[in-house]
Amino acid sequence: MKTIILGPPGTGKTTTLLNLVDEFIKQGIRPKEIGYFSFTKKAALEAATRASIKFGLSAEHDLIYFRTLHSLAFRMLGVTKDKMMSKEDYREFGIRCNIPIKTASYSDEDGIFNSDNEYLTIINTARVKRIELMDCYDLRRNLLDIERDTLFLLDQELKKYKKEKGLKDFTDLLEDFIEQNIAPKLKVLFIDEAQDLSHLQWEMVRSIWNRAEKTYIAGDDDQAIFRWAGADIDHFIALKNEVDEIQTLKQSYRIPGGPIHELSQKIISKVSNRYEKTYNPRQETGLLRYYTDITQVDMSQGEWLVLASANHFLNDVKELCELQGWYYQYKGVNSLSLELLLALSNWEDFRNGKELN
Repeated sequence: MKTIILGPPGTGKTTTLLNLVDEFIKQGIRPKEIGYFSFTKKAALEAATRASIKFGLSAEHDLIYFRTLHSLAFRMLGVTKDKMMSKEDYREFGIRCNIPIKTASYSDEDGIFNSDNEYLTIINTARVKRIELMDCYDLRRNLLDIERDTLFLLDQELKKYKKEKGLKDFTDLLEDFIEQNIAPKLKVLFIDEAQDLSHLQWEMVRSIWNRAEKTYIAGDDDQAIFRWAGADIDHFIALKNEVDEIQTLKQSYRIPGGPIHELSQKIISKVSNRYEKTYNPRQETGLLRYYTDITQVDMSQGEWLVLASANHFLNDVKELCELQGWYYQYKGVNSLSLELLLALSNWEDFRNGKELN
């Protein structure tokens, strides 16, 4: 039996899933027979922590299948960290192929590949989308500096480099998991943050649910923001034709009523291919402000996330951050090196009369 649980923002999706976990444990299903897999490490850790506290279990020994899909593949394949491609390996590969690679790594949080080298980005995107490399090239825009022949050769050289060194990357883990068909046998399977999964991850999910008696797929297609990284939202939406039941959580405990909720619904209603759903906001009325320029927003305090529909819109934001001396991350790359950040932190401590280590 397969069930989709649609969780609009702040509707208590994780709580709903953990309540289901509670029910199954009370029915006598062992924690090791329950799989809870999410897109981000944060969501998996939150679920494992809350479940361990609620049920008095050990996250490490009892909830062994509460993890990300990448972590599951890593565990089932028995790979060790020293056999994974590192930033240093990518830099060495860049030197060997005479291409500049300042940064290239998979995020430990969500497994997304980040690199300042567009060739490597296209290669990995094609793999997670399960499409031909040149088809992926044709789908990208503004690739005036990317040569097709060079892209093809670098793809071959990267495969050769990993084979020579006996190394794997995160995408290799998912591919090997699927090819070797090593999914654990589970009584109940939970897939969280389903809207963010790539085509490759969906293949992995299918290999897992084929060995599970019950499957719950939770997410919200309206909150999908990782299409740029290969997320296959259409796959999630198409599942409505395969599942036995679709449930929608109706009450948000995060989104205020009034203009914020109304504007969000007005915008999202223009998306043609989506799950139709309605949910109730909080009773409190929210406040919506419009600005004509980023400099009108005081970002001097706290942490900020700036989203834009295209990369070039963020140039003014980066320039503002640099003029103000604010540290920022762009496409996974730090604006300052860790060494410089430490030096600046020590300098500020010194200026404020604090002792230095």
